[in-house]
Amino acid sequence: MKELFDLSAETKQRNIYEGMPLKGYVGQRPHIPLHEGLGIDEGTTLEGIQNFAQKMWPNGNDQFWYIYNLLLIIKYITYFIRNVYQF
Repeated sequence: MKELFDLSAETKQRNIYEGMPLKGYVGQRPHIPLHEGLGIDEGTTLEGIQNFAQKMWPNGNDQFWYIYNLLLIIKYITYFIRNVYQF
């Protein structure tokens, strides 16, 4: 999502987990200047997504939640198909 990577470096650096290298925000490294990543701790749980969203957008972001809800629908459809067709 372009909107996420357009956030300021200061905002993205709120998503850092002490003692866990390469988890959370990874960027601004001299040896790989074009690389940037944002990991979400517990990204498969509602609580993990809420914590991440609160760090990035303290005033909220409706589009982010819309995309999250679409991903949940896809997850449940995939689960259903796998169970029905024994994949």
